[in-house]
Amino acid sequence: MVLVTQINTTGFTPHGVPGDWRGYVNVGALSAESRRALLEAVRGKLGWSGALAALGISRAALSRYLSGQRAVPDDVVRRALGQLEEGEFLSAVGSAERLRAVGILGEDGSVDYGLLSQVVAVASRDEFAKRLILEFAVRNFREDICRMLGI
Repeated sequence: MVLVTQINTTGFTPHGVPGDWRGYVNVGALSAESRRALLEAVRGKLGWSGALAALGISRAALSRYLSGQRAVPDDVVRRALGQLEEGEFLSAVGSAERLRAVGILGEDGSVDYGLLSQVVAVASRDEFAKRLILEFAVRNFREDICRMLGI
């Protein structure tokens, strides 16, 4: 698995990564469906004319990409990301795709444990996120936790 870059664990925002989140998206890991969803989000946000100008493509090309007749090239996806806010990206792309795009989940389903541990470390500094982690652990691993604690 190829990571785009390591995440700096300081200054993490609640919904994403520090600084410009776009730099952490592994465009190559996005599925064809997610790529089309991103283009549709840009078209919905900017309209046809605005999307064509922002993406630097023709109306025919955008139509072919949206219909699935042609694969959406990486450079067009990167330009689309430049037009979207992080929340728009998150709503357009599914959770497994997001995990692949930031490098936590590999194409083969493997987990980058180093990156995952960084995310958990950052999340544990936030009270709401910490509560979510604990509730998830208790709900899904109650018996394992009791055994570990000797209860």
